[in-house]
Amino acid sequence: MASKQARGGASHGMDQRPMFLLLLLLLASAPSVLCDTNAQDAAALQSLMRQWTNYPSSWTSGDPCDSWANVTCSGGRVTSLKLSGVNLQGILSSSIGQLSQLVIL
Repeated sequence: MASKQARGGASHGMDQRPMFLLLLLLLASAPSVLCDTNAQDAAALQSLMRQWTNYPSSWTSGDPCDSWANVTCSGGRVTSLKLSGVNLQGILSSSIGQLSQLVIL
């Protein structure tokens, strides 16, 4: 009887391994999911960029919250655009108002 329980215990542990691996994969992918820029914020940034020249080269690709210079985010929302010293040229359009979590400009 003890040998059946020992085998059952080992078998039970093996059944949990796929679930553990799935959980590990989900946790490993979570940071990239959590860093995605809010769709409204991304659209606002793209709209602003169409009005500007001389923006940083990092703004031409990638996710703004992940890889854009001078852009800071919290929870996928743009909270800061540090534009001094960037030498932007153009207008600051009303699209800036769509960045509802922006606290530093």
